[in-house]
Amino acid sequence: MELLVSTNVKQRKALLETITDVQLNFLSTILKNILQSNIVLDSVHLKKLTRHAAVIRRLAQKSTTASVKRTLLSNHNRLVCIIFRPLVKELKQKLTQDGR
Repeated sequence: MELLVSTNVKQRKALLETITDVQLNFLSTILKNILQSNIVLDSVHLKKLTRHAAVIRRLAQKSTTASVKRTLLSNHNRLVCIIFRPLVKELKQKLTQDGR
């Protein structure tokens, strides 16, 4: 996740085009949990995500094929940063608090 957030647009697009099925399922699960409010984001990030609600729903659906998900992620690669930047930041904070 950190690599996707920290790279430039060209590198991120290449990473998203070559994403494995396991990584794709991981991303889909996170998006599904965001939609179900199991993962809480602050209001600023949620407001940014409302513009991409249709794409997020398609990515979170199990019925959407892997190739369609890869295409969606490649075309909407900024969405990955909007979603994962706060999650990566929060995970880093929790890991440093735990002393890891």
